[in-house]
Amino acid sequence: MKKINIEVFGISNYVLGKSCCGKTYCDKNTRTNMDLFKEFLEYIQDSDVQNAVQVKFIDIVKDELEAYDYAVAELKEGSIVPLVFINGSLESTEGIPTMQIYHTIKKLL
Repeated sequence: MKKINIEVFGISNYVLGKSCCGKTYCDKNTRTNMDLFKEFLEYIQDSDVQNAVQVKFIDIVKDELEAYDYAVAELKEGSIVPLVFINGSLESTEGIPTMQIYHTIKKLL
């Protein structure tokens, strides 16, 4: 069986919500794109779909993006990281909605 490919595009050390405003409440968030990815990965690894997926984090600052034209197009359109793609199709922007992704995986199985 071919594995479902999940790609998360983000900036490893980018603090979520940091650019949303200059107000204090935004600055209190200390979770980064990588923190969110690790939480998602832990959930998937503990779930019933763990053997059906391949999950990867691509740092849009550090990693080469030439093989990911679909993600580059979204970024050029102004989509906000993290971006989540499942088998090359955009699933979400501005976060990693674990349960939404999980349900999409289940539908694809």
